[in-house]
Amino acid sequence: MKSRVGVLVALLICVLLASEVVAGGGEVYVIDVKGPIDRGLASHVEEAVKRAVAAGASLIVLRLDTPGGLLDAAERIRDEVLSSPVPTLAFVEGRALSAGALIALACKTIAMAPGATLGAAEPIPSSEKVVSAVAGEFRATAEARGRDAEIAAAMVDADLEIEGVVGRGKLLTLTSAEAVELGVADFLARDLAEVLAKAGHRDAGVIELGQPTMVTVARFLTHPVVAPLLLALGFVSLIIEVFTPGWGIAGLLGLGSLALFFGGHLVAGFAGVEVVAIFLLGMVLLTIEIFMPGFGVFGVAGILAMIVSVFLASGGGMAAVRSLSVALILTVASTV
Repeated sequence: MKSRVGVLVALLICVLLASEVVAGGGEVYVIDVKGPIDRGLASHVEEAVKRAVAAGASLIVLRLDTPGGLLDAAERIRDEVLSSPVPTLAFVEGRALSAGALIALACKTIAMAPGATLGAAEPIPSSEKVVSAVAGEFRATAEARGRDAEIAAAMVDADLEIEGVVGRGKLLTLTSAEAVELGVADFLARDLAEVLAKAGHRDAGVIELGQPTMVTVARFLTHPVVAPLLLALGFVSLIIEVFTPGWGIAGLLGLGSLALFFGGHLVAGFAGVEVVAIFLLGMVLLTIEIFMPGFGVFGVAGILAMIVSVFLASGGGMAAVRSLSVALILTVASTV
């Protein structure tokens, strides 16, 4: 009798423990990918996916409505999604165009709302080399998910012709119905509830991983238009301060502008504190040069340190070169 009671107690404990495990995980995590795709958004999505995986999510939903954006930012999201051990689902609420199409194709499942569109991913500049490289990215992503690689490439390369789908000289953009018919998308759904029901997660708990306010601000500060303006304003203000007796508004404005530039890039995940340290070192070297006759080693080293820090903070590559070039041109013009 005692042995039976012991067995029943043990079974009851197991059931309770199992229920706790089920209750503690298996939620669906929803991440918004909306608006222009930039490096700040890429950093947010990367962190959100990692958080969902660590929490034991049963499904990660990327809710898409984007006209596209930076290719390198989209590639970061694509790589994170492809490597995720948790199944991923792209719900195209409105548009998944250009870089957004690459992110959608990286997901295991694609659901599209009525009236949604997918495709139109010709890169800028559209040189033969760039088009070939981006088309290869789309092909590889589609193949990784078992989708038609040529249809994916036709979203990038207007020279590709697919009979009955798209003619030569036209980029492929699919409506929701066309995407399902061609097997690019898996099903249509009007809202998230219908998406989860058709994906087999009707009763799952939903956790929305919204974009923190700091990330929203950082995305604005790191915008390709805003960032060079902050740099130029910072440089010009400090130059004015150097030629003005005492310490005034120009100096505060310059330091504030540079603080916003580097702070935004730090929050967005483009750079670490070491980049800020290099910039401060450059400022110290220039300050030393000011109090020494002539233009020598300290001045050259200071300018180089500041240029390197801005280049690294901007993420490197052509985007950083463009941002730095615009800032320097604006600085020279404004100073004159």
